[in-house]
Amino acid sequence: GPREIALVGEPEGADTVELLDVIYGTYLPNKVVALRRPGDEAAPTAIALLRDREALGGRATAYVCRHFTCDVPTTEPAVLARQLGLAEE
Repeated sequence: GPREIALVGEPEGADTVELLDVIYGTYLPNKVVALRRPGDEAAPTAIALLRDREALGGRATAYVCRHFTCDVPTTEPAVLARQLGLAEE
């Protein structure tokens, strides 16, 4: 099914770019990606996927969800690749 990916981080930050490289580096059909800056209080109300999502430890954080169920949030590109099915467990 479609993957919903919520990303919380500074768009220009190296850690955010690393996660975005994983998300966009390989063809993933049926994905929805939403990004917001940490502390941006307007985005969570406008985009439900971003609601209650925070950056962990001050690092860009990805939340991968399917059918209203989310994996454990991650700040690591390798873990994100596994969650997206792009790398083996």
